[in-house]
Amino acid sequence: MNNILHKYGTLPLSARAVPRLKLEAEPIAQHSRGWMMNDTLHKYGRNRASPRPEPRVKPEAEDNAELGKGKRMCTIMHKYATGPRSARPVPRVTGEGEPNANLDRGVRMSRLLHSPMSMPGTPRPLPRTNTSQAQENAFKGRGSVDKIFNNMAQKTFIYVPGQQAKMYTRASIC
Repeated sequence: MNNILHKYGTLPLSARAVPRLKLEAEPIAQHSRGWMMNDTLHKYGRNRASPRPEPRVKPEAEDNAELGKGKRMCTIMHKYATGPRSARPVPRVTGEGEPNANLDRGVRMSRLLHSPMSMPGTPRPLPRTNTSQAQENAFKGRGSVDKIFNNMAQKTFIYVPGQQAKMYTRASIC
């Protein structure tokens, strides 16, 4: 300690420390010491452009990588139903079975709900009732949904403004 304090200038110089950086990394280290921010603040717009990094994806996989960056979701959200259509699959039903296949796709129920007159009539014969009591029994056995619809149609009236002679007309329920 005595030598360091009292004979400082007479001691031989120690060897220079081994550099911690490779020669290739020296410019980056200089920038990291504050030069990069200095250039940004005082030479704005005149900075050296950083070199473009090596691509992480091979050229053959570039299209697939673009789709993986969100292009699929963008297409679904913003361009739905405007893209190319995929090839139609081979039909699983032959031409002869197409009418039956359509019936199973909801056509039968659609006809039943929306156009019941186009449905074939019931195969039951007309009731053979002679007396009023037999007719009443046949009417009671006909079903209740039909009665509900008939009663609703009889009691539903719609006001038509501007008509004085007939204030209400009957609603037509099909």
